[in-house]
Parts: sequence; structure tokens; C-alpha cells
Amino acid sequence: MLVGQAPGKTETVDPRPFTGRAGKTLFRWLSQAGVSEALAREHIYIGAVTRCYPGPNASGRGDRVPSRREQALCAEWLTRELELIRPAVLIPVGRLAIDRFLPAAPLEQLVGRVHTVRHAGGESLAVPLPHPSGASSWVHEPGHRALLDRALTLLRDLLAELGVGDAVASAVAAGGPLDSLSTAAESSARRTGAEGGPESRMRVGAREPGPRRARRHQRGAASRGSPGPAAPASIRSIA
Repeated sequence: MLVGQAPGKTETVDPRPFTGRAGKTLFRWLSQAGVSEALAREHIYIGAVTRCYPGPNASGRGDRVPSRREQALCAEWLTRELELIRPAVLIPVGRLAIDRFLPAAPLEQLVGRVHTVRHAGGESLAVPLPHPSGASSWVHEPGHRALLDRALTLLRDLLAELGVGDAVASAVAAGGPLDSLSTAAESSARRTGAEGGPESRMRVGAREPGPRRARRHQRGAASRGSPGPAAPASIRSIA
């Protein structure tokens, strides 16, 4: 599951999330993580902290950041989505979404790491990403691009564990084994290390091989009851 800040101006015409310039950047990043835009839209549920386009920023750069009152009014939507989806992997994009799940800290201390977070839907491995908007200069500052690249590598490996990714799709289509993908996330966790906070701790240590863990997760997800109406088929096997 990916959580952004709010719909942009283009979403007032095209209801699909991230269809503007920021979306092009985001899907370029996800492609680096081994997931094409088409595959991402099929397997990753995309939500947001707020539900409506907040309007342009008074400075003329980017969109206005939703107010705390707007965030509070929309919070129940995101809570219910988390309860229905129970994502194994969570991708908060941008400061507003990151603050929703992780302790307050500079982005350089959060991006490039995997965090275990708890929320209304249970527990997820979270890989935060900076905001892809051109109004954000964070990724262009010294050392930050390397943190983004590390985050995308971690994300690629975690999604491969769940059977999501272009390499996985190609292997399945070819009828080949997935064993080569099985320990990728474990290796990445050992290479990078991590830190957490009061609501976020780092998941490091032995884990089941990827495909086996993914199958176990899918079985668990199928057997768990969800509050409210059943999730649509399009979001039953998301990351």
C-alpha cells in the first residue's frame, strides 16, 4: 500500500492517483524498484492522508499542504483502508504521509531504511520515500539521492518477497523458479541496518525465504476476517 499527501490538480479530471508530473517521477522511482506503472497500479493500493485536492500553494510552487483540520476530517478514510487492506508493505510518500506513520525526525534519518510500524490494520514494513513533486528540493541535496536509491533497492526486495515486481512476473511467465529472489530483502536489511522510534522499530534478523513468506502471508490474509465490507478483488493481493 502506498500513501501520498493528497490528490493533485490533475486528479480532478483523471481520478487515478499520481497522474501529474509528480506521478511521472514517482513511477520512475518505482520502476527503479522493479515495478512498472502498470504493475504498480494493479498490485499496490494507493491512498492519501486527505481525500480532496487542497488547491495551489500561495507561493505558486506546488499544492497547498492540507491543514491539520483537513487531515483530521479525512483520517477515518485512511484508517478504514488500513483495516481492510492490512498491508504487508507500506510506502508513505512525502513528509505528511511519513509523519502519519513514523516518529518526527529529519527525512535523512528515515529514508533509506525499513521500519516496522503499527497502525489500524496491524503491522507493516514501511519504506518511506520523499515527495516526488518538483516543488521539493530534498532529493537534490548532497547525499539524499543515495538514500533514495537505497530505499528503492529495499522496496524492490520486499516487493519481490511478496511476488510483486517485473522480475517476478517475468519469472512466473517463463515458468522459472523464484528462489533467486528469496533472500533479497534479508540481505538488504543486513547491509543497511536501521533505526526506529516509539511507534517504529527496525525489523532485522532471520526471516523466511521470500516466496515461502509471501505464500504464508497470502494464506493469512485469506483467512483473516476484515471489518466492514469485503475488499474488492483489485486490492486483495496488494503489497
